[in-house]
Amino acid sequence: MAISLITDQNAIASSHALVRAIAKLCRRVWSLEFTWVPRQTNRPVDSLAKHVPPDDLCLLMFDQPPCYTADLLYRDVHGPPYCKARTG
Repeated sequence: MAISLITDQNAIASSHALVRAIAKLCRRVWSLEFTWVPRQTNRPVDSLAKHVPPDDLCLLMFDQPPCYTADLLYRDVHGPPYCKARTG
């Protein structure tokens, strides 16, 4: 849903300020592509997103990965791959 919001031709007139800001960036002259990555296959990033308060829009930069991502990063590099088990 998020990708469709920002790629919609009327995104520039969205009621959401973030969608309008992204739409303005997308209209600049550069090559841009959005790729959806399932949360289950990108757990280190999902973990980072969950540790930031939802109303905090500041840029955070780390010299070293936060300690709560260490196990996830190790698994991301060395495996086994993340997969969602199907039932039924």
